[in-house]
Amino acid sequence: MYSEHKFLRLAKKMELYYFWKSEYSSMVRLVLLEFYSHTVTLHEVDLTKHEQLQPFFCHINPSMQIPTLVVSSSKVITESVNISKYIVPKNGWTDKAEEMIQRIAALPMYQITYGYTDEPELKKKQFLQTLFKERPTVMKNILLSNSSLSEDMKQNYANRIRIYETEMIEQMSDPVIVQHCWKKIDEFLVWLEQQLSKLEDPILGVIENQFSVADCHLIPIVARIISLEREHLISQKPKLYQWWKQMQKRDSFRKVFDKKCETHPNDSNCFCK
Repeated sequence: MYSEHKFLRLAKKMELYYFWKSEYSSMVRLVLLEFYSHTVTLHEVDLTKHEQLQPFFCHINPSMQIPTLVVSSSKVITESVNISKYIVPKNGWTDKAEEMIQRIAALPMYQITYGYTDEPELKKKQFLQTLFKERPTVMKNILLSNSSLSEDMKQNYANRIRIYETEMIEQMSDPVIVQHCWKKIDEFLVWLEQQLSKLEDPILGVIENQFSVADCHLIPIVARIISLEREHLISQKPKLYQWWKQMQKRDSFRKVFDKKCETHPNDSNCFCK
């Protein structure tokens, strides 16, 4: 956990605020390791402790989301796609990479991560459900206990509370909606398998037979799907599964997914988290 002054210090070099379990944070960390040669200071923001909702982080990113890249004291970049575009050279951001990344960005990841399709899955996700539903209360308490907040910050909190209490909690609490989201995920994976089947050597990357920023964005998505006990959605697609096995051999993968997998804690070679 970081103190307020650490969040507000002026950036002398780029600083990334992330959470190790966040697939979007992992996308950016992979991009930095693969495409950026300079040092970046990493600050972990613990979502399980609601650190992203605290006023000192809201000063940096009013949307209260990670990842957040502080480039300088006057330049802050949010959203994994925007951060990746800033880091990756223009010649590395092709039209095919753009299409793939936009498809990935449109996937309903928070619904499948926090939501459930049946009672057994709800029991497994009880902690996540509770954590997610606590967030509006945490923000309301911050508003009540911090009279010195600016009007802009108060409005930011009010907007986030409204989003959580309406569409977000509603979607993750409806098994029908979550099941539909899983259908969208599988449709994307089927499309992806078709794209990989067109490549000469798909293990090198998901587009143009070479590793690219698109792979950096896809790897954490596959890892998340596997961690949610849906590995069959990957293993049943030969080209995709072959690509996945190859990606786990990359140094950047091992550095980002360096903590023990919670789904397969006894498998030292598993990095799916």
